[in-house]
Amino acid sequence: MHPHLANEKQVHCGELIDQLQQCHQAGFMHKYMGGCNGIKEELNACLREERLIRTQKNREASKAQNEKKKAMWKDIDENR
Repeated sequence: MHPHLANEKQVHCGELIDQLQQCHQAGFMHKYMGGCNGIKEELNACLREERLIRTQKNREASKAQNEKKKAMWKDIDENR
């Protein structure tokens, strides 16, 4: 399953999203017979890569925030 495909959210995968939507518009039988499977697999890989990058950025931001909090609490404890 992939998230709702909006080009604004998935910047790097926009071209693949457009290709998959065009493929799906080619007709039910084309989609049913697996005509879109290759594009879908590429899109899934691209979305996974974007998610991993986003996760790494969030983890780094969280670490920085936690370090900042620890420093503030340390300063508060020392100045009591």
